[in-house]
Amino acid sequence: MIGIFSHFNGITKSINCNDNIANYIAVGREGYYFIPLDSQDKPIDGGVVLEDEPLSGLEKFFSGRDFKGLGPKIAEKIINNLGIEIIYLLKKRNFVAIEEKTSKNILTVLISGWDIVSDNSGFEVLFSQLGFSFTQKKFIKEHIGVEFFTKVHIDPYMLLQKIPRQNFESIEKLILKLGINVSEEQKLVAASRHALMKSELERGNTCGPSEKVLFRVQEMTNTDTDKIEDAINSAPHLFHKFSFNGKSFIETKEAEERDLEIAKQLNRISSNFRAMKDKKFTANKNVKSPLSDEQVGAIQNSLGSPVSIITGGPGTGKTRIIEGLAQVLVKKYEKKIRICAPTGRAAKRIAENPSLQTFKPSTIHMLIATIESSAGISEIDALIVDESSMIDINLFKDLVKLVPDGSQLILIGDVDQLPPVGPGQPFLDLIRSKKVMVSRLTQQFRQGSKSDISTVAKAVNRGEVIDYSSDIKSSDFIFIDVEKRDVVQEITKALDGFTENGKDRVDLERTQILSPMRRFPAGLINLNAILQEKYNPNSRKVFSKLENEHEVNFFVNDKVICTTNDYELDIRNGDIGYIVNKIGKNIQINFEGKSKLIHEKRIDIIDLAYAITVHKSQGSEYANVIMPIVDDHRIMLSRKLIYTAITRGKQKVCLVGSKRVFKEALKKVYLNLRYTNLFSKFEKSVYDLFS
Repeated sequence: MIGIFSHFNGITKSINCNDNIANYIAVGREGYYFIPLDSQDKPIDGGVVLEDEPLSGLEKFFSGRDFKGLGPKIAEKIINNLGIEIIYLLKKRNFVAIEEKTSKNILTVLISGWDIVSDNSGFEVLFSQLGFSFTQKKFIKEHIGVEFFTKVHIDPYMLLQKIPRQNFESIEKLILKLGINVSEEQKLVAASRHALMKSELERGNTCGPSEKVLFRVQEMTNTDTDKIEDAINSAPHLFHKFSFNGKSFIETKEAEERDLEIAKQLNRISSNFRAMKDKKFTANKNVKSPLSDEQVGAIQNSLGSPVSIITGGPGTGKTRIIEGLAQVLVKKYEKKIRICAPTGRAAKRIAENPSLQTFKPSTIHMLIATIESSAGISEIDALIVDESSMIDINLFKDLVKLVPDGSQLILIGDVDQLPPVGPGQPFLDLIRSKKVMVSRLTQQFRQGSKSDISTVAKAVNRGEVIDYSSDIKSSDFIFIDVEKRDVVQEITKALDGFTENGKDRVDLERTQILSPMRRFPAGLINLNAILQEKYNPNSRKVFSKLENEHEVNFFVNDKVICTTNDYELDIRNGDIGYIVNKIGKNIQINFEGKSKLIHEKRIDIIDLAYAITVHKSQGSEYANVIMPIVDDHRIMLSRKLIYTAITRGKQKVCLVGSKRVFKEALKKVYLNLRYTNLFSKFEKSVYDLFS
């Protein structure tokens, strides 16, 4: 691709634009210039000339990640003092002139950042002015490149789908800045799709009531709902409208096709399922302890069904169910089974069971990768999936494709926990469909029959408030009712009380603080900072990283969590460990006895873990759990969130905060309700197809 590049000095020259867009944008005293040409050297209607001085772009540029420590206020002062000249002074390395109008410390940061971005400075400043974040700019460079301006002139709204966390308002501003012409229908169709996709991304909805969707689009575009509806009706290839219980709903075509594909796969599994002659099951003598009648019934139901669900709360013996299923399927029926879970932490917990280690439980993602790289798919007779309530609709679509003809799918989980982090709720939708065999476990085994944790969890699930102790030594469930200003102090007191065998040090390994949110005094960012200072003082710093404009430091002996699956390093999302040392450019971390070396370039996968979010705790269990209950977190607090947090604890659970806020949260069921439509896609019962 050839382009005309107009420099600020008025010189225009042809250049070869074959690789990186960053090479062809400069900061000029009169603005930016980038005008692509076609193969005949004729200008394409995709060039950009911003004639105003790029001061706002410069401020965003110098307050970005590359200039660590400056921030928006200091960046603003730099621009006020030096203006556009700062770029030319840095290019000429005239540091004396910069220091005269800033300071030595600021100059040090400017030099360090400029060494990183100098080759791409024009791109960085321009795209900062156009409103793109650090992550978005990186994505544009790597995935769109030199064709950006050409593509954006053809269809600016494609950026809503292509660029992470892009919003409609930003695209509208971009259209104005670049002088792009769009039709009203094009605008309304794009806004409607964005409203649905944003709802899916942020709230997990895969569809929405028509009136709510139209209202959101009306707010975004200031357009009559009649025109919006006409635009939606004009694009049946992009939208699907349907009715349920007399109400009109809208979903994207992609969402409809995704649900239909899942229904198709489940019907395929059902149609090809080969029934076992003897579906009756009695507990095998090799099982560690006798199964209850309820558990035996659940296993019998699953053995006779192509697709089945077993749901129950904590302590109802779901792992024992997996043991029993493995025993009977392998030893009695000589079936080949695979066991998996949505997270590495959950898969690891299954693998810790001696009777299940031989089946090598893995994450769903790992299983998919293994099957795709081999011919092993035909060797699965039964696929058992634990923690199935955590599976979102996209992962579930990939999961059901794994099950070969003639095999069965057994889903195990707790339907009362939080919905998946991603969109949809396939586990609940399958139950709602009433087309799949469902077994419910109610009998408690984990804690004793008099367990306060179990009693409170059940009450919370019903939305009831019962009496609870404030004595940390007399009960396994404690509620410390204190003012908001005292919550953090009381959390540290409770943590001090959770010691093992009278040891002096706080038992951080067995105790986990769960917070509903990252922000506010009782959010995990502040809690981690306070607890780090209290329980790990005077340690050697090994690395730091920027998190929400705050610098987070990491020290030797810090408690940390892995935030993604890394199969190369053999660490999983949710694994908790302790920093041991820094060796060269590698951080040594001990994850439950396994020492791992993580290169400093990959530190983004590590967070502090003195406190973690409730969502991050799903699929994990801890001896002790502490959770703040404060009105700052009201927007996130709900019945399901509190239930999920409580049920992570096996020995003690301590809530700290306001009983009033706690009671209000138990009334909030709607927070976790999602608009989904998978359950309606089944034309006939999966179970009936077999039976």
